[in-house]
Amino acid sequence: MVEYQLANDGKARLEQTPDGLNISLVRAQRIYNNHKWPNPIVVKLTNVQPALEPAHFKTVKAEKTSNGNLKLTADLTKLGNGKAYRLGFEYRPVQSSLNEEFNQKWTETDVYPITQTGERSLEIVVNNIKSYDEIEYRLSCIRMV
Repeated sequence: MVEYQLANDGKARLEQTPDGLNISLVRAQRIYNNHKWPNPIVVKLTNVQPALEPAHFKTVKAEKTSNGNLKLTADLTKLGNGKAYRLGFEYRPVQSSLNEEFNQKWTETDVYPITQTGERSLEIVVNNIKSYDEIEYRLSCIRMV
């Protein structure tokens, strides 16, 4: 136990690296009945500047095309400060406790580069879906540094 051993140092350690800020903390409190400390560790950072400006985007719609495919559309309203971005989607059957495939993993689409704001659409083929109302989807935007 850190609080009763003088040789141990329970101080917080901070290290700024090119990848970000590394923080190392020790739970220095001990409950006398040998249970784990139930409270979270809280770190307050002050005078912090953001390392990046994120892109702003939203999913717009999903629609069935005339050839039976699914067209997913997103709107990129603001580019952040990344050098480049790649945009794609993830989809799966709508999750419901009545659905046999409950907790099914997301299927990723291909991603493609984007260089400016505006709406972007991607057409995909989805197998084994009776109705496109049974699909849930989300946008994935990858910041390239």
